[in-house]
Amino acid sequence: MSSATTPEACQHVATLNPQQLQDWLQQQGMDEQAKHLKSLSGAIIVNKVTSNPAWLVKTQGMPVPVAESFVAALGLDTAPLNKLSKKAASSSSSSSSSKKSSRSSMLSLSSVASAVRQSVTGQDSDSGGSSEDDDDDDDEDASSSDGSSSGSDSEGKKKTKSKKKKESATSAALKSGLKKSVPFSKYGIAVYEDITERIDRVRDSIKKSLNKFTKDFLILYRSALVNELLRQSAADNAALEGAPTDKVQRQLEQVPASALSKRPLHMETLVKRGNVRHSWKERLFVVRPDHVIAYYASADNYAAGAKPKGTINLCGYDIVRDPNKRKIEVREQHARLFGGDPPDDYTKYEPLTIECYHRVKRRWLIKCKDEEQFERWLDILTTCSRFVSTRSLRDPVECAAFDNASRNLANRLNEFRIYGSEIDILTDTLANYYWRTKIGDGLFSKLPGGPGIKAKAAARGFNSVYALTKSVVTSTWRSNISSIDHANKNLKSTFHTELGTARSVKKELVAKASKITEPKVGEMRTTVIVPLANAVAAYLLPKTQGALRSSEVILDTETAAYCKQIAGGADASACTLVNVTRDLNKTAPLMRAFKDMEAGLSDTGMASQVPADTREVAGNVLEVIRALQLSDMVLNMREKTLANLANAAYTFETRFKQAGQAQELHSSLLAQVKQEYMHDAQLDAEDVVAAFIVELLSALLVQRLNTQCKDDVVVLSDIVPENLREYLNPVTVFEEGIHEEFKTAAASAVAAARAH
Repeated sequence: MSSATTPEACQHVATLNPQQLQDWLQQQGMDEQAKHLKSLSGAIIVNKVTSNPAWLVKTQGMPVPVAESFVAALGLDTAPLNKLSKKAASSSSSSSSSKKSSRSSMLSLSSVASAVRQSVTGQDSDSGGSSEDDDDDDDEDASSSDGSSSGSDSEGKKKTKSKKKKESATSAALKSGLKKSVPFSKYGIAVYEDITERIDRVRDSIKKSLNKFTKDFLILYRSALVNELLRQSAADNAALEGAPTDKVQRQLEQVPASALSKRPLHMETLVKRGNVRHSWKERLFVVRPDHVIAYYASADNYAAGAKPKGTINLCGYDIVRDPNKRKIEVREQHARLFGGDPPDDYTKYEPLTIECYHRVKRRWLIKCKDEEQFERWLDILTTCSRFVSTRSLRDPVECAAFDNASRNLANRLNEFRIYGSEIDILTDTLANYYWRTKIGDGLFSKLPGGPGIKAKAAARGFNSVYALTKSVVTSTWRSNISSIDHANKNLKSTFHTELGTARSVKKELVAKASKITEPKVGEMRTTVIVPLANAVAAYLLPKTQGALRSSEVILDTETAAYCKQIAGGADASACTLVNVTRDLNKTAPLMRAFKDMEAGLSDTGMASQVPADTREVAGNVLEVIRALQLSDMVLNMREKTLANLANAAYTFETRFKQAGQAQELHSSLLAQVKQEYMHDAQLDAEDVVAAFIVELLSALLVQRLNTQCKDDVVVLSDIVPENLREYLNPVTVFEEGIHEEFKTAAASAVAAARAH
């Protein structure tokens, strides 16, 4: 394959040495692939995979879906691996003498097989350990035994050798599908085949959901493109005519990108647990501006410009303040599902240990030296997990369309909100849904054997489903990107001549859709939309004021110190206020205020403010509030407030220099900047509250209103000319109208709450 036709990802991987490749795989969330590709350079792997993708399965022992995910990440065609999967499936049913591992390649269950194998052969009657993640296999479940004790060392060695021999024969039999070669339990085999068939069927279900998502996403994207062009055209016309704008203007000067420091957001030495030997070592953690964390052997290595020992991308992770408690909860769940006694206690991890947990990806365990550092890094890691910059989309219209489509998908499947890249969001949403609805941990309780084996089989089953989902999602998302580019080019090249027609057609669509659906929407407006928006705004907005004003004391302190430096003869170009938000010590009052704000919020408290008759009509208000997570809303508001604090510092610094650095102007300038800061911060706080209300209403009502009104709206397609139907969809126009309804109600509710 020439470099001209080699995908960019392939070219990048080919330049990596073995260690760099392992780091890259971990950044991509491909821990399973990393295990199969140790000690290999990127050049060797790319050379092998481009010529024969099946090398990953046949030589490296990689399950097919895991291999598909890796090949798709390189931007290569996964069709040869799909053929391999089908070939393996047919060989399993056609001949019992086949030497190929059909179960492993057809179902990607080589890892599940090793756990299920013990169960169907009656081995390891009670391991007593759980294995919800691979990281625990080495240090918690390695001591699993079959419950027997030997009378002497020699007897124990004989039993161990016999057991290993039996395990080897059984594994080979299971992988080749030759069930008659060992005395399998018929019941165990039946359960195993049920599990593997369900996992195999999940692939088709995932593809159907992704096709629906893709259709929804592209419709929303094309509609958003049209809206953007219409807005730009209207704005240009208004500017020419000198028409006033209704948009509330910001008062602070915005920090230019060139003024922002490229230095890390934070750096500090912590103790991290290794992934192989599980030894604890000090590492310098450096939080980059994109919220990816790099860690170095020491501060000296970092200062010398050495490469990091690794990087941590926390998109999709949960940040756990008590890993012992999480482990107890997992084992209690396993006890309910698989039998056995729940643990009385679990104290493996020392106090002040933070766990970054993902059900499939590598776990990160970090120890802090004191309570202050522990609380600080809980907050830093949580922020990184929410704001890490991993999106492949950059255009705001594309991002908005994806967010709306992924929100629709999550609401349709009744799944929680996921953060991260587009692939992470789709993979986690679909893998969690299909595992929960089509397979589930409970299915593995039917396997013979002890609780530990069942838990391990369930964990590895989920890993297989996750790898399968990620493979399908990755390949589908790449085709989506191509569709986006195609739609963009078509629209820009041809649609500008249709702007006038599109504007009049859309206006007619909006008017007729609104008239047709008003009886149903109007009733919902009266009973749910307005009263719920008013109740939530009245509950939230007053609780924001103390947090917003916490920045004023920071501005007092930092501007005084800045003016003192200038008065003392310091070089003005060397003094800067704009990076005040990069210093956690300086922003401590703001951090404390937002933590107090979060502590004062309650899911049940908010739900109780909604009138009872509204709750009855709306349905599961409390459950949706919990799913939206008030802590995320607070974190989002805090980050916007920090940005406003940076703007305020920059505004003061700029105006102080423009005024000739006259010390007597400090007080008057500061008073003006603080007033402008409160104006802008209040705007952002109100926007965050309004966005929360809109999201709450969307989760509760969009699907219901769509179902009630869709048939009435679809008939409006006849209004749209043939050449515009790709861009003007009546159902999408109706949904946009519902969204505007929610935004209007939220804005009115916020304004009323502000007035009171």
